[in-house]
Amino acid sequence: MVGSGFYLSPAALAPYGLLGPLSWIVMGIGAICLGLSFARLARILPVTGGPYAYTRAAFGDFTGFLIAWGYWISIWCSLPAIAVAFSGYLVDFVPALRGNRAAFVAVTLGVMWLAAFINLRGVHSAGVFAEITTYTKLVPIVIVAFVGLFYADFGNFSEFNPSGQSLLTASGALAPLTMFAYLGLESATVPAGDVRDPERTIPRSTVLGIGMAAIIYLLGTVAVMGVLPRETLIASYAPFADAATAMWGSWAGTVIGLAVMISSIGALNGWTLMMGQVPMAAAKDGLFPAAFGRLSSRGVPAFGIVLSVGLASVLLLIQASGGARPLLQRDRESQHDGCGHPLRLLRGRRGDPRAPRGRSDRRLADRRDRVRVLGLYRLGLRTRGGSVRAAAAPARHPHLHPESPRATAAHGHRRLRRARCRNSESTQKSGSCARSWSVGPASRTSA
Repeated sequence: MVGSGFYLSPAALAPYGLLGPLSWIVMGIGAICLGLSFARLARILPVTGGPYAYTRAAFGDFTGFLIAWGYWISIWCSLPAIAVAFSGYLVDFVPALRGNRAAFVAVTLGVMWLAAFINLRGVHSAGVFAEITTYTKLVPIVIVAFVGLFYADFGNFSEFNPSGQSLLTASGALAPLTMFAYLGLESATVPAGDVRDPERTIPRSTVLGIGMAAIIYLLGTVAVMGVLPRETLIASYAPFADAATAMWGSWAGTVIGLAVMISSIGALNGWTLMMGQVPMAAAKDGLFPAAFGRLSSRGVPAFGIVLSVGLASVLLLIQASGGARPLLQRDRESQHDGCGHPLRLLRGRRGDPRAPRGRSDRRLADRRDRVRVLGLYRLGLRTRGGSVRAAAAPARHPHLHPESPRATAAHGHRRLRRARCRNSESTQKSGSCARSWSVGPASRTSA
């Protein structure tokens, strides 16, 4: 969880004074509550997939598919941003990269594929690399967080909320800034199938990880806000590096810059592992194409990892070539319905004759988007020879599993009674048949 974004958080929280560190405590309590929920779910269902597996077990295949699909896309879309953070800090150490777009893009692509190569060697290799990067990046940050308290000027915390906003408005602005740092708290539940004793290991790692991250977030922010004046901190682009430089000299800022780079590589490694495991779990359940579930000789879902990093590379190249602006503009001009941004890009810009005009056209476009999502869902069902009608059973009988004998029998019973009604002229005129089958398959009312 302690990623490259945390190193900028003291500057973002500085305008809010003492209310900023307090928000870490409040959001930390909420994150621990979420962590306890995931820990309980990991004990009940210790399988690969994490949030996807829990959602599918509770709400059925289609809901599980939506979670897996959206989670997978959100991961590979975030890889370029993390890799760009690494390259941005590398520019300070390699000035030749400054102003050289081709070299900058090549380094960014290289670090993404380096993380993919590590994960293709196996889950064990990815885990060892994660341990190395975690300890390496945390040592300098922990030193700043704890030792920096002795250098802090607590007069910088004299104002509780100097932003000029009301307490409610300021708290609402701080909530997403601080809660964003806790994203990834569910990551430990995803590779449960490859973990020893997952019923004990995953709950412990989840709760302990959130607790340690909350302490580092709180103390690190207090130390940096105490060392740097508020006006200086607001204008800082590297708060931890600037605080370390103020305490110990320029060499300390260089060490913090290296820690941020290592943190970015560690985050890439962890998210690359996730974007291979989640589609693999969905493919094994027949909800994703079977290729995502095939394992290489080293026991990793190589197809999912390579495809995901390939899509992230294409996204980075589009942005580097200047083609990302029209895509983002097109996405802002479209309506949002939760089906996912890639589908919305298919609608076209305003002024495009294919763009939806009027309420009826927008409804038709919404219908087409839903058809596209269902098309992806059916593709996964065909890989296991499933039936879309069977997957729709929970809508009629939400208390039944879609593949259970009771669900299948209930659905067949309703169809049989409707067929008898259509063949009976007397019951169609009287309407008694409609009343008989509308109460459900448990009814024995004679038509």
